[in-house]
Amino acid sequence: MITASSLGYFFCAGVRTFGVLFATQQYGIPRSAASAMAIVIGAGGIIGLYLGGHEAARLLGADNLNGRILVPLVWLLVSPLILAPALLATSPLTAVPLLFLGGITVTAANPPLDAARLDVVPFGLWGTSESARTTMRTLGELAAPLLFGYMSARVFPSNGLRWTLLLGLAPVTAAGLLGLRALHTYPRDAATATASNRATRAARQR
Repeated sequence: MITASSLGYFFCAGVRTFGVLFATQQYGIPRSAASAMAIVIGAGGIIGLYLGGHEAARLLGADNLNGRILVPLVWLLVSPLILAPALLATSPLTAVPLLFLGGITVTAANPPLDAARLDVVPFGLWGTSESARTTMRTLGELAAPLLFGYMSARVFPSNGLRWTLLLGLAPVTAAGLLGLRALHTYPRDAATATASNRATRAARQR
Protein backbone atom coordinates (compact mmCIF):
# COMPACT_ATOMS: atom_id res chain seq x y z
CA MET A 1 0.00 0.00 0.00
CA ILE A 2 2.91 2.32 0.69
CA THR A 3 4.36 1.51 -2.72
CA ALA A 4 1.04 2.02 -4.47
CA SER A 5 0.55 5.39 -2.80
CA SER A 6 4.11 6.44 -3.65
CA LEU A 7 3.63 5.57 -7.33
CA GLY A 8 0.60 7.83 -7.43
CA TYR A 9 2.55 10.70 -5.86
CA PHE A 10 5.38 10.05 -8.34
CA PHE A 11 3.08 10.65 -11.29
CA CYS A 12 1.46 13.70 -9.71
CA ALA A 13 4.87 15.25 -9.01
CA GLY A 14 5.84 14.84 -12.65
CA VAL A 15 2.61 16.44 -13.81
CA ARG A 16 2.99 19.36 -11.39
CA THR A 17 6.49 20.02 -12.70
CA PHE A 18 5.81 19.83 -16.43
CA GLY A 19 2.03 20.20 -16.71
CA VAL A 20 1.97 23.89 -17.68
CA LEU A 21 4.76 23.46 -20.22
CA PHE A 22 3.03 20.41 -21.67
CA ALA A 23 -0.26 22.28 -22.02
CA THR A 24 1.38 25.13 -23.94
CA GLN A 25 3.02 22.67 -26.33
CA GLN A 26 0.23 20.15 -26.74
CA TYR A 27 -2.80 22.43 -26.85
CA GLY A 28 -1.19 25.52 -28.35
CA ILE A 29 -2.38 27.87 -25.60
CA PRO A 30 -0.54 30.68 -23.79
CA ARG A 31 1.06 30.09 -20.43
CA SER A 32 -1.66 32.04 -18.61
CA ALA A 33 -4.34 29.73 -20.01
CA ALA A 34 -2.24 26.69 -19.15
CA SER A 35 -1.94 27.93 -15.57
CA ALA A 36 -5.71 28.32 -15.42
CA MET A 37 -6.03 24.71 -16.59
CA ALA A 38 -3.75 23.66 -13.77
CA ILE A 39 -6.05 25.37 -11.27
CA VAL A 40 -9.06 23.52 -12.67
CA ILE A 41 -7.24 20.19 -12.49
CA GLY A 42 -6.11 20.99 -8.95
CA ALA A 43 -9.74 21.61 -8.00
CA GLY A 44 -10.53 18.15 -9.33
CA GLY A 45 -7.76 16.75 -7.16
CA ILE A 46 -9.24 18.33 -4.05
CA ILE A 47 -12.66 16.89 -4.88
CA GLY A 48 -11.01 13.49 -5.36
CA LEU A 49 -9.49 13.60 -1.90
CA TYR A 50 -12.93 14.02 -0.37
CA LEU A 51 -14.68 11.50 -2.61
CA GLY A 52 -12.07 8.79 -2.04
CA GLY A 53 -12.28 8.97 1.73
CA HIS A 54 -16.07 9.28 1.73
CA GLU A 55 -16.64 6.32 -0.58
CA ALA A 56 -14.27 4.09 1.39
CA ALA A 57 -16.06 5.02 4.62
CA ARG A 58 -19.41 4.25 2.99
CA LEU A 59 -18.27 0.78 1.94
CA LEU A 60 -16.92 0.08 5.41
CA GLY A 61 -20.25 1.17 6.86
CA ALA A 62 -21.89 -1.39 4.59
CA ASP A 63 -19.65 -4.10 6.12
CA ASN A 64 -17.34 -4.33 3.12
CA LEU A 65 -14.04 -5.03 4.87
CA ASN A 66 -12.07 -4.36 1.69
CA GLY A 67 -13.62 -0.93 1.15
CA ARG A 68 -10.35 0.91 1.74
CA ILE A 69 -8.65 -1.28 -0.85
CA LEU A 70 -11.40 -1.44 -3.48
CA VAL A 71 -11.77 2.32 -3.77
CA PRO A 72 -8.13 3.12 -4.61
CA LEU A 73 -7.83 -0.01 -6.75
CA VAL A 74 -10.72 1.06 -8.97
CA TRP A 75 -9.70 4.72 -9.16
CA LEU A 76 -6.09 3.93 -10.01
CA LEU A 77 -7.03 1.51 -12.77
CA VAL A 78 -9.58 3.92 -14.22
CA SER A 79 -7.25 6.93 -14.15
CA PRO A 80 -5.10 5.96 -17.17
CA LEU A 81 -8.22 5.33 -19.24
CA ILE A 82 -9.30 8.92 -18.61
CA LEU A 83 -5.92 10.62 -18.71
CA ALA A 84 -4.51 8.95 -21.83
CA PRO A 85 -7.12 10.50 -24.19
CA ALA A 86 -6.56 13.87 -22.51
CA LEU A 87 -2.82 13.67 -23.12
CA LEU A 88 -3.35 12.68 -26.74
CA ALA A 89 -5.95 15.37 -27.42
CA THR A 90 -4.94 18.57 -29.17
CA SER A 91 -7.94 20.68 -28.20
CA PRO A 92 -8.08 22.19 -24.70
CA LEU A 93 -11.88 21.99 -24.82
CA THR A 94 -11.57 18.23 -25.11
CA ALA A 95 -8.72 17.87 -22.66
CA VAL A 96 -9.91 20.00 -19.74
CA PRO A 97 -12.95 17.87 -18.74
CA LEU A 98 -10.87 14.70 -19.01
CA LEU A 99 -7.99 16.19 -17.02
CA PHE A 100 -10.44 17.38 -14.37
CA LEU A 101 -11.86 13.85 -14.04
CA GLY A 102 -8.34 12.43 -14.11
CA GLY A 103 -7.36 14.70 -11.23
CA ILE A 104 -10.28 13.32 -9.24
CA THR A 105 -9.45 9.69 -9.91
CA VAL A 106 -5.72 9.95 -9.15
CA THR A 107 -6.09 11.74 -5.83
CA ALA A 108 -9.13 9.76 -4.68
CA ALA A 109 -6.88 6.78 -4.06
CA ASN A 110 -4.69 8.44 -1.43
CA PRO A 111 -6.97 8.88 1.63
CA PRO A 112 -8.21 5.27 1.71
CA LEU A 113 -4.72 3.93 1.02
CA ASP A 114 -3.25 5.91 3.90
CA ALA A 115 -6.05 4.79 6.21
CA ALA A 116 -5.70 1.15 5.14
CA ARG A 117 -1.98 1.28 5.83
CA LEU A 118 -2.65 2.21 9.45
CA ASP A 119 -5.27 -0.54 9.69
CA VAL A 120 -2.66 -3.24 9.14
CA VAL A 121 0.02 -1.80 11.43
CA PRO A 122 -0.15 -2.12 15.24
CA PHE A 123 -0.43 1.34 16.77
CA GLY A 124 2.97 0.99 18.40
CA LEU A 125 4.51 0.94 14.91
CA TRP A 126 2.56 3.81 13.39
CA GLY A 127 5.57 6.11 13.67
CA THR A 128 7.77 3.62 11.84
CA SER A 129 5.10 3.11 9.21
CA GLU A 130 4.71 6.83 8.69
CA SER A 131 8.48 7.22 8.35
CA ALA A 132 8.54 4.56 5.64
CA ARG A 133 5.60 6.14 3.82
CA THR A 134 7.05 9.62 3.98
CA THR A 135 10.44 8.40 2.79
CA MET A 136 8.93 6.55 -0.17
CA ARG A 137 6.70 9.48 -1.08
CA THR A 138 9.56 11.98 -0.86
CA LEU A 139 11.84 9.83 -2.99
CA GLY A 140 9.11 9.47 -5.61
CA GLU A 141 8.39 13.19 -5.68
CA LEU A 142 12.10 14.02 -5.95
CA ALA A 143 12.75 11.46 -8.68
CA ALA A 144 9.78 12.34 -10.88
CA PRO A 145 10.99 15.73 -12.20
CA LEU A 146 14.42 14.30 -12.95
CA LEU A 147 13.12 11.21 -14.72
CA PHE A 148 10.36 13.02 -16.58
CA GLY A 149 12.81 15.69 -17.72
CA TYR A 150 15.38 13.14 -18.86
CA MET A 151 12.82 11.04 -20.73
CA SER A 152 11.29 14.00 -22.51
CA ALA A 153 14.66 15.46 -23.52
CA ARG A 154 16.71 12.36 -24.26
CA VAL A 155 14.49 9.36 -24.94
CA PHE A 156 11.68 10.93 -26.96
CA PRO A 157 13.09 13.41 -29.48
CA SER A 158 9.66 14.41 -30.79
CA ASN A 159 6.70 15.38 -28.58
CA GLY A 160 8.81 14.31 -25.63
CA LEU A 161 6.54 15.52 -22.84
CA ARG A 162 3.46 13.90 -24.33
CA TRP A 163 5.05 10.47 -24.57
CA THR A 164 6.74 10.87 -21.20
CA LEU A 165 3.45 11.66 -19.46
CA LEU A 166 1.76 8.78 -21.24
CA LEU A 167 4.53 6.47 -20.06
CA GLY A 168 4.09 7.94 -16.59
CA LEU A 169 0.64 6.36 -16.50
CA ALA A 170 2.31 2.95 -16.23
CA PRO A 171 3.22 3.46 -12.53
CA VAL A 172 -0.38 4.51 -11.87
CA THR A 173 -1.61 1.28 -13.42
CA ALA A 174 0.98 -0.67 -11.43
CA ALA A 175 -0.30 0.96 -8.25
CA GLY A 176 -3.80 -0.22 -9.06
CA LEU A 177 -2.58 -3.75 -9.73
CA LEU A 178 -0.88 -3.80 -6.34
CA GLY A 179 -4.35 -3.32 -4.89
CA LEU A 180 -5.36 -6.70 -6.32
CA ARG A 181 -2.71 -8.31 -4.14
CA ALA A 182 -3.80 -6.29 -1.12
CA LEU A 183 -7.39 -7.55 -1.50
CA HIS A 184 -6.21 -11.00 -0.40
CA THR A 185 -3.98 -9.89 2.47
CA TYR A 186 -5.69 -6.81 3.92
CA PRO A 187 -8.51 -8.49 5.94
CA ARG A 188 -6.09 -10.90 7.60
CA ASP A 189 -3.48 -8.24 8.29
CA ALA A 190 -6.06 -5.79 9.65
CA ALA A 191 -7.40 -8.49 11.99
CA THR A 192 -3.87 -9.31 13.13
CA ALA A 193 -3.11 -5.65 13.87
CA THR A 194 -6.39 -5.29 15.78
CA ALA A 195 -5.61 -8.36 17.88
CA SER A 196 -2.13 -7.02 18.59
CA ASN A 197 -3.56 -3.66 19.71
CA ARG A 198 -6.01 -5.38 22.05
CA ALA A 199 -3.29 -7.56 23.55
CA THR A 200 -1.10 -4.50 24.10
CA ARG A 201 -3.87 -2.59 25.85
CA ALA A 202 -4.72 -5.59 28.01
CA ALA A 203 -1.07 -5.97 29.02
CA ARG A 204 -0.86 -2.30 30.00
CA GLN A 205 -3.96 -2.55 32.16
CA ARG A 206 -2.58 -5.38 34.28
